[in-house]
Amino acid sequence: MPSTSSDDWPDSLANHPIIDAINSGALGGVNLSGSHKCQQTMVQRQTDLFIASGSQLRVASLASNFKGHHLRTIIAEALDFEIHHLVLNPTGNLLAVAGEYQVALVALPHAATGDASPKDLECQSFQVGAHYHASKVGKPIAQVSWHPWGYEGSTLLVMTSDGSLREYNVSDDHTTPSQQISFFPRSFFAGDEEDREIVSFTIGKSRADWAPLTLYAVTRLGDIYSICPYLPQRASVPPSYIHSLDSFVFEKREVLSRGTSTAAKKLATMYEHQSAYVAGLLEQLPRGSKSPSFSLKETVLVQPPQNLKKQNPTRQGPFILRPFPSGLEHSTIVNEVTDMTYLSLGGHILEEDGEDQFEAENLGVLLLAYKDGRVDLCLDVDKIEARWEVNSSLRETPMLLVYESIDLGLISKLEGLDSAFISQLERNYPSFYHDPIHDGTVFVYHALGVHSLDAWPLLDHLRRALKQNDEATAPIEFETCLRTCPPTDVVPILTTFSVEKKSSSPVIGLAITDDIYLPYSAIILTSEMRVSCFPLFLRTDYTTPGFPSSSSDDATQALTSATGALTLSTSAPEKRRKWLLPIPNQPPPYVSLLANLPWNSPAVLDDPLPDLPLASSNSKQRDAMLTPESLRYLGKTVSALQSQIYQVQVAHRKTQQRAELQKQEVVRAATKAKEMIDKVERLKGPSRDHINARHAKVLAMQRTLLDRTEKMLHSIMKAVAPELTADEKEWFEELGNLRKEVEGKGVFDPEGLAHRTRILDAEFHRIIPMMTQAKLKEAKEVSEGEKLGFKEAFEFGKQSEEKRVAIEKLEKLTKEVAQKVDALWTPWYPITERDREEFKSDS
Repeated sequence: MPSTSSDDWPDSLANHPIIDAINSGALGGVNLSGSHKCQQTMVQRQTDLFIASGSQLRVASLASNFKGHHLRTIIAEALDFEIHHLVLNPTGNLLAVAGEYQVALVALPHAATGDASPKDLECQSFQVGAHYHASKVGKPIAQVSWHPWGYEGSTLLVMTSDGSLREYNVSDDHTTPSQQISFFPRSFFAGDEEDREIVSFTIGKSRADWAPLTLYAVTRLGDIYSICPYLPQRASVPPSYIHSLDSFVFEKREVLSRGTSTAAKKLATMYEHQSAYVAGLLEQLPRGSKSPSFSLKETVLVQPPQNLKKQNPTRQGPFILRPFPSGLEHSTIVNEVTDMTYLSLGGHILEEDGEDQFEAENLGVLLLAYKDGRVDLCLDVDKIEARWEVNSSLRETPMLLVYESIDLGLISKLEGLDSAFISQLERNYPSFYHDPIHDGTVFVYHALGVHSLDAWPLLDHLRRALKQNDEATAPIEFETCLRTCPPTDVVPILTTFSVEKKSSSPVIGLAITDDIYLPYSAIILTSEMRVSCFPLFLRTDYTTPGFPSSSSDDATQALTSATGALTLSTSAPEKRRKWLLPIPNQPPPYVSLLANLPWNSPAVLDDPLPDLPLASSNSKQRDAMLTPESLRYLGKTVSALQSQIYQVQVAHRKTQQRAELQKQEVVRAATKAKEMIDKVERLKGPSRDHINARHAKVLAMQRTLLDRTEKMLHSIMKAVAPELTADEKEWFEELGNLRKEVEGKGVFDPEGLAHRTRILDAEFHRIIPMMTQAKLKEAKEVSEGEKLGFKEAFEFGKQSEEKRVAIEKLEKLTKEVAQKVDALWTPWYPITERDREEFKSDS
């Protein structure tokens, strides 16, 4: 729920110089007539706020109550078009800037608003896919997005209105797409080209099926298509997902193998392709890697498997919406889709038996926004699976379950006005913005303001109902759950429509702060370049990841005061990691001053003021008279106000006491942290030296024990076998004979193989120079044109043949001697260079 209280931070944001500069014309104006698509001209990176107007881009700091403001103008040569959309990559160093037809990238510095930064900040920029997105002749840009699994956050996806999705790996090549996928090939025909206009696309989310490898696209008329599998050319994928996908496909094949129908046999080919695809992903994992403990932070670099490179994924759809959503009452405008997004709940990490356990149930949700302010919540119950064109005969129409249609109340706000003004909603383009903190919350900004959609209670209720394990009572409990399931909580945050002026300023930018130095707030930018900031409250009143539901009978505590760590505690015996178990029968090392449960503010501070009773008055009577009725009115009013004041005072005292307790807890926690740091330093210092000394002493003792063990082993061997056996004696005699054969009686013994080898080596080195000179002489004679006679040629050939035979004998003898020498042991004395020189002089 948003808070309407004003703080210094929102007030200072309204007077920020970046807004004054825009209003003064420093950045130009906003042309709404040409803005026919969803706009997002404001993004936030930590404490930096980027706002675009026209073709210019500015950045300012949001920290420290804007002291100094640090206002900067970004100078980028590639920004020569009107900016409609800003998208920041996951690493925060690249900003994708999209216009109606062009796309550019701006490389952002790490500190864009520091004190040392110049007033005009020059940033490197370049156009993306200039051949495809550079002129108005091409197709308009439908949406620009960064792939969440792109390697180092450098995979940019650009969707054009004709259904062509181009992937750019901007770290390598920003001009040529690394992949290109078309939702509407040339061979496809579906009526008018405007009916096939793509307005948005999104990527599925899950932890154990094909959803993260699925692309969803929606047309202007609401037709939804999907393509699976799709993976960037360079993707950082969690190994846990690959192993989970392998298990998912394996279980599917196991179930399919039990069937004998014709449909099961046809599906076997599809699952064979899926198994081959997953096998190609598993081959790229590091060797020896096993199924990791579901750590989503660990990623590996993978590429699309090459074993199915020739097989193109087939397009699936259009989806069937059941039941078909009905339009809003009193809506006269064309029912067209403007945006689509995907939510996924479930997959919380638990701990059991010292190992990480994973809850793989995921509930996928597709949200569709329409021009008239309707939002359809569709459950992805029929999960998309990977299919290739070779499986086109198995084409089935996928289905989405339309669970809820939400009315944002845009038409009701315009009741009583001219129909011509209501028709202006045809230029209304609602857009989604995900809450970076709460998974189940999404914001919708449009021409009349901003709404918050909180679907977590609804989806968490459904997820718990789907987990019923009792087959007998599961259908009944699920039906009961559907009847008692709470609807999506819709909260209007800002309304830009003015009844007096009969006009509205469309919202063109939204940012939700999630930085540690900024309060959790919503920053809203309108087309008139007015900024509104609304503080938001962090939710603690219902189930969040890692916390049990407060309404569950099995759930008990969500926090343990002994360690201060978040753990899951149920009626079952408490299970933790074995190496984190506390010492039994010992007091906890640290006890928090705060209670086990999180602090909840008193209800009186959240509830609005009570409605005071109104006194009846006679309109004909000019002067007020003191009557018993007026006295009773004053008494009731004073009593209600006194009761409210007393409750507020009590709540104020409780809040002050809690604040003082938290301050004390902060001091105690800081002191305890300092003690832990000092202990770590001691362990690194004297304690480590003492341990190293003991380690060296243990190593020395180990060597002494090894020497004693070796001596003891020799003595035992001598005691067991004091004399050599006949075979051992024969072996040693053979070795001695071989040594004599090789070494001879002395160094210069002519019968020794070593001596003969040296002679051959010397003869070889003596003949080689002669042969080289003869070869050079022959080449010279041929070059000079001299011709030999028959007799000279015969003599020369005869000599060459004799030398060739002698060389072959010499090489053969050398090889035999070398083989015998290699087969023998090394001589008992080394042959020095002096011996070699004496041998050469004697020979």
